Amino acid sequence: MNDKNKNPEPGGKIRKSITNKLQSKLFFRLIGIFVSLNIMICIIGGIALALYCENKVFGALELLEDHQPPVSGEWMELAGMNVRAIAGNYSGNWASWPFSERLPYATESAYRGFRAEGGGPRDALRSITYVVAVGVDGLMYEVGLRIGDFLL
Repeated sequence: MNDKNKNPEPGGKIRKSITNKLQSKLFFRLIGIFVSLNIMICIIGGIALALYCENKVFGALELLEDHQPPVSGEWMELAGMNVRAIAGNYSGNWASWPFSERLPYATESAYRGFRAEGGGPRDALRSITYVVAVGVDGLMYEVGLRIGDFLL
């Protein structure tokens, strides 16, 4: 009588636990790949954004050596750039960047940082500006490049 109540497939519970272990290992491996790819995409995007910002700022500084800064207006806002002259020494809470010595000569001693304006989180993210303050021909200039739209 006891033979009829036994499981007809020997080791049925063992097979289920092996498949569960294999499926969970595959699941966590795929999650790890997904997270590492997202981190890699963020790093590549950050490097591309840094190179883009430095190229735009360096182009603006090359123009400043030959011309006066343009009057800020609608056209400057559409381009996402803002250039203004600063009277006196530049004061601000700026950190030194580790890659500054590899940048072009005109910007290697510049003050770099980010600025954002208040409002809601979306408005603050949209208003993030990459700011470089540098001396050109004895005058201090502040070049701001809006990067909030790119980040958003």
